[in-house]
Amino acid sequence: MESPKQNIFAQSAGVNSMAKKTKRKMVEEYLIQNRSISPLEAINEFWVTRLSAVIYDLKAAGWLFKTTREMHTPTGSYFARYTLVALPANY
Repeated sequence: MESPKQNIFAQSAGVNSMAKKTKRKMVEEYLIQNRSISPLEAINEFWVTRLSAVIYDLKAAGWLFKTTREMHTPTGSYFARYTLVALPANY
C-alpha cells in the first residue's frame, strides 16, 4: 500500500511533468502584452535574473528592441529598459 508521502510525491511529479513555459516564452508574452520590460520587472514577475541574456537571444531570433537607460530615483542607480519595436517576420 502507498503511504501518504509517496502519494504526495506522485501527485507533484505529475504536475512537474506537465509542459512548463520557459523563461524566454514568459518574457516574450510579457513583451507582447506590455511592450517593455526592465530587469526588476523580470525578476518580480518570472524570477528571470539574466534578462539581458533573454533579450540577446530574442534579438538573435529577429526581435527588435530599443534599449533605454533609466535611473532609479531613490538610489541614483541606472538600469536598462527594453522596449519592443518589432516582432520577427516569422513570429
